[in-house]
This record gives sequence, structure tokens and C-alpha cells, in this order.
Amino acid sequence: MGVPFSFPEYVIPLAKKLPKKEKILLNVNSSSETEIICKHTSHPLQEVSRESGKLSFAYETEVLTWTHNDFTFSYVVLSGHISGGLLLQSPSMHDVDQRAMFSMYLFPGNQQSMKVFKREVVFVIDISGSMEGKPIKATKNAIFTAINKLEPKDSFNIIAFNGEIYVFSSVMESVTEDTIDKACQWINSNFLASGSTNISQALNKAIEMVSNSTGVIPLIFLVTDGTVEDERHICEAIKSEGTVGGMISPRVHTFGIGLYCNHHFLRMLSILGRGGNDAAYELG
Repeated sequence: MGVPFSFPEYVIPLAKKLPKKEKILLNVNSSSETEIICKHTSHPLQEVSRESGKLSFAYETEVLTWTHNDFTFSYVVLSGHISGGLLLQSPSMHDVDQRAMFSMYLFPGNQQSMKVFKREVVFVIDISGSMEGKPIKATKNAIFTAINKLEPKDSFNIIAFNGEIYVFSSVMESVTEDTIDKACQWINSNFLASGSTNISQALNKAIEMVSNSTGVIPLIFLVTDGTVEDERHICEAIKSEGTVGGMISPRVHTFGIGLYCNHHFLRMLSILGRGGNDAAYELG
């Protein structure tokens, strides 16, 4: 927290030689029952009271000249486990803006090794003829890095596509050293740029692979440098996938390569798929 510690001249007394008193009262309420520890403060605050999830501080002193140092205060909430909450505030009767406000907080805890969600990840990679050279090489290296960053409890698969689709495995594979080695070998053997671009078929296959996901977060990563003719149909399919009741719909992340890629389509696809979008317009 930071508060500017400077005031307009009209609130400062004119008698400059008289002693002046600075006073700060600070109450901290974390809205949780966890312990609070003061980490840093710009002024010599004295602790007044301490309760579970609450702290009170005070600072009072006489000075010859007003302090111009901004007031800053930071604290940490000690929690071994992930915890959080939601604060709601209704608008007052005379507010012009009658919308309610909320604040959500989340404490990550200190158990860094604890994994909350398992992931099912499908990489959908364009290997059409236009990907030849630097694009396919850069994509291979990126996928090598990505699968090596997956956690042991995750599962994954890889789909390469041009006019046809090529699948690493008929089922989602658990992340082990053996499956990662096999995936890298498969990438080296199958990421050969040739043919046309059929995104729709590859995306449908990826959705099918994670369509029965329960208790996991399904993710699809699409990498392409091409344009598509049936973009409206693809967007409608992703949109309808997100409205299926009782199922966890996959988040679709997209990455476009080159100046001639349909970046607008990929951005729209990621929005409908509740994912992220990025692009590389030039490859060094």
C-alpha cells in the first residue's frame, strides 16, 4: 500500500516555527483467520493491537518541518494452504453508479510442490507446406520445451496436421520420461512441412480427445501460419462446445506465425475458447 504524504498549502498552518504533530493510524484486516506479518513500512509504526487476521499500528511525533516521504506499507499473510475469499459491497442509495463492487483475494500458501489441478493438454500443430524452414524448426523447439514443462500428473497428446491429421497416440498419454522421449522422436519423424491446411479436422480430433475430461483442466494449443475457409464453422463449433452442460469444455489457446496468417480468426477462436492468443510475425 502506498499513500502520497504531501498536502496542499491551504491545509498546512502558516506559523512555520511552531512544533507540528504528525499522526498515522493504520488498521489492517486480511479478511482471513491467518497470521499477518509486517514486511516493510516507510515510517516507524508501533504495533497497537493484534488479532487473528488483524493488525493495528500507530505513529505520532512532533516535527519542525512536515515529512515529505510518501507513506508505504507492505505485509504478508502466513498460510500453509491455499485460501481466499470474496468481499461484496452494495452501492449507497445516492450513488450515481448503482453497480455493486467486489474484491476477490487468493493466498497461494507456501506449499509450492502441491498441485491443485491436473491438466490434459493437446498440441495441435500445422505442418503444411508453408511451415517449411524456420517456422517448423521454431515450432518443434517450442513443443519440445512445452512437453518437458508438463507435470507428472498431467497427460498430453500431439496432433500434426496439413490436409490430413497425424496423431502421436490414440489415447492421452501420462507424462513420464519414456513418453516424453517417444513424443520427441515422433515430432522429429512427423514434423515434415508439406501439403495444404485443414484446421477444422485437427481441432475436432483434439476436442474429441478431451471431451470426456472429469476432474482435470483440458487445454488445446493450436499453432498455425495459415488461413482457413471454414473459420465461421470452426468458431461455432468451439462456441457450442462451451455450452455443453455437465462437461468441462477445453480452453483453446492459439498462436499465429507470419504476416499471412489469419490472426483475426485466431484471436476470435481464443476468445470463444476462453484461452490466450499470441503471434510471431517474423522469425529471426
